[in-house]
Amino acid sequence: MSLTQIESICTNCTFQIIQEINLENPENYIHCPCCDNVFEYSKLNEQNKSNINNQVTQLTQTQSLAIPTKQNLILQNLEQAYEEIPHTFIKSDSIFMKGYINGLEMHFLLDTGAETSILPYDLVNACGLDNVIDTNYSGIIKGVGETKMIGRIYYVEVVFDCGVYPCAFTVCHSDNIPPILGIDMMHNLGLSLDFKKKKINFSNDCSIDFISRKHQV
Repeated sequence: MSLTQIESICTNCTFQIIQEINLENPENYIHCPCCDNVFEYSKLNEQNKSNINNQVTQLTQTQSLAIPTKQNLILQNLEQAYEEIPHTFIKSDSIFMKGYINGLEMHFLLDTGAETSILPYDLVNACGLDNVIDTNYSGIIKGVGETKMIGRIYYVEVVFDCGVYPCAFTVCHSDNIPPILGIDMMHNLGLSLDFKKKKINFSNDCSIDFISRKHQV
């Protein structure tokens, strides 16, 4: 007697059964250990098994297609941005304001992300302010990059189009950065920025236009 191992699906609970049967016998019965069902083995049962396996495969493939890949999500996000906020793909100009220290004209970068206002040493030297730098106030200024802090000027008058204002500055060693009005002096000056009108408003109700240009970090 030759036995053949077959796989079959229970007609009651769809449990997959592995059992040895004699295919030469006119009748073979399969016992399901899961639900104790006994049923006759036939090619029709094998077809049912094949159909079930095909359904499982199709469901798995459908679920895989339904789950978006990370790259698809990124592309969808990019397309939505292009449609709704295209201006974010254009680098914005920085905002500058003209001022004078000891008669020397300079353009101050308005930087709300800077906690302290900064003057590079080359401008301090050009304004003749070397003798009022407190070099005890030194260290490293860290932001997007970092630069050496030379000292502190506690008081200097800056002439703007809307008036003369006392300011304080940290002096840095780097000569390739512009003078910066940070959040400390912007608060002191009572500045507010109107991006729709492109105006810089002072606390005395005076307003001046943005000076916009690219700033290399």
